[in-house]
Amino acid sequence: MGITTFRNKGNAEAIPFYKRAIELDPNFAVAYASLGLVYGNLGQANLSALNIKKAYELRDRVSEREKYRISALYYQNVTGELEQASQVYELWAKSYPKDSIPPGNLGYIYAQLGQYDKPLAANEDSQLLQRDVLGYFNTAHTWHSIISMTSRNRLRKHKPISSRVIFCI
Repeated sequence: MGITTFRNKGNAEAIPFYKRAIELDPNFAVAYASLGLVYGNLGQANLSALNIKKAYELRDRVSEREKYRISALYYQNVTGELEQASQVYELWAKSYPKDSIPPGNLGYIYAQLGQYDKPLAANEDSQLLQRDVLGYFNTAHTWHSIISMTSRNRLRKHKPISSRVIFCI
């Protein structure tokens, strides 16, 4: 019910369903991971990390695919080890080539790591598997990152004429 509510109504609306699942089964790793994900999407980093960490502690009770998901979320959102998260997503993508989540999240991580040659292809792979708004968001984020990086590099190459800021109206 939590996943359906998340997909149809959004993050905040799914929280009570994930909490109820955890009340019914305090060892439900996937419910903790999902709760952590929605808290993260809502900008509540501490609650996100707390729940994803709990899911990670319980990951021995889940399927291989769910282990990939929980481990990737853990490295991405709890420890901040983006290289480790990308390795998990790459393994997940090889093990489950029809799953759109790994390439979509890889595109986002590659952009965060500054590996701008990889994210557009990963986002395209994700969109070929399942077209959704998140894929378009990831592609837009990648282009924004590429443009920002290019602009910063251009600015670094040129020294300012003066330290004064002049505004034109």
